[in-house]
Amino acid sequence: MTANPFEFLTQQTGHWAMVFFMLSFAITPLRRWLRFWASFRKWTFGKRLADWNFLVYNRRLLGLCCFYYASMHLYIYLYYELGFDWGELYFEITERVFISLGLVGWLLLLLLALTSPDAMQKKLKKNWRRIHKLVYWVVPILLGHLILEAKFMQWYLWVYLFLLITLSLHRLAVRYLPALQNMADNGMIAFRKNQ
Repeated sequence: MTANPFEFLTQQTGHWAMVFFMLSFAITPLRRWLRFWASFRKWTFGKRLADWNFLVYNRRLLGLCCFYYASMHLYIYLYYELGFDWGELYFEITERVFISLGLVGWLLLLLLALTSPDAMQKKLKKNWRRIHKLVYWVVPILLGHLILEAKFMQWYLWVYLFLLITLSLHRLAVRYLPALQNMADNGMIAFRKNQ
């Protein structure tokens, strides 16, 4: 801990929330990159999307870890900074944009966490995919929260920005460039017979 434990705890929980968010957000692009690399290197393992299904199985856990650290980040702020003074929270939300962005981001993560169990996936059917596409809205919200919150541009902020922008650009390229699209890779578990 440093001389300012509140700031240390806030930064650490925010950092780990970002790390787990980026790991979960990177699963689909990473599968594509690893599949391409395995085909390019002519490996026997990895040429099929199904070879990388273990990454998809771990995405939910990574997302829930992100939500846990984001919740701790919010709790530390509410408890140590505001003392759960809801009037003060309202003032902070209206006066400081990065606080309101962080709260909106946390609410989106809460919705994603609540709908992540298999039972919710079965109950919501096609709406489950629509809800989980809200993760694309979390990216600009997190970027805004990071940029506006930073007192000065720390080195790790540049890493976060680079990774989030790279992952977002990859997803946009795959969506809008037909040459990069693969109908078998919808981000979900792939089956060997389709490849």
